[in-house]
Amino acid sequence: MSGLTLAEAKANTGGLSTPSKMPGYSYGIPAQACKVGSRLAKVKGSVCEHCYALKNFYRMSNVKQAQAKRLALLDEPNWVDSMVFLIKHYTRPGDPYFRWHDSGDLQSTKHLDDICKIARRTPTIKHWIPTREYGVVHDYLKKGGTLPANVTVRLSGHMVDEKPIVTVCGLPTSMVSAKTRDPSVYHCPAPTQGNTCGKCRACWTSTVPCVSYAAH
Repeated sequence: MSGLTLAEAKANTGGLSTPSKMPGYSYGIPAQACKVGSRLAKVKGSVCEHCYALKNFYRMSNVKQAQAKRLALLDEPNWVDSMVFLIKHYTRPGDPYFRWHDSGDLQSTKHLDDICKIARRTPTIKHWIPTREYGVVHDYLKKGGTLPANVTVRLSGHMVDEKPIVTVCGLPTSMVSAKTRDPSVYHCPAPTQGNTCGKCRACWTSTVPCVSYAAH
């Protein structure tokens, strides 16, 4: 779709989100729509038991409305074109990083395929997709789907203080640590630098095997 305006791109997607910790923009949908995460939220000791995306800023009515709108628009015919427009428009060339789902997760193989299409059309931008939807990623790759070089799919661990038990095709992972400090993983420095990424971009770097986040 050519000739999009900024207003049209926002209308077709629900717009982007701007998490304060991140170096740039993101895209969030309701955490309640997480398929695996919504089940884990009921499991004691799981990462999702005290989901950050169900608290604080995320409970504000305007945020909830924006997330719900984005979820409803995932199958909008011009969603891919519009997301390409928005990501190119808002991403700073000097810091070309984009995070998918500061809230929510992959909904289907089509959803992942659409994100990969967007990444291919924004080759100078690094895309990070944290996900607990191992099955979606596995099915996408099994059906012949491929991950662009500028995409890092990072499989998130389910239980606090545990690395992911399963990985898909050797993809990098992440975990949440409350008590342990495993020396074999990279520890997110955000807690020591104002809860921001600062200059760290490990999450977007596929050669970093596992990133550990402090429980919060």
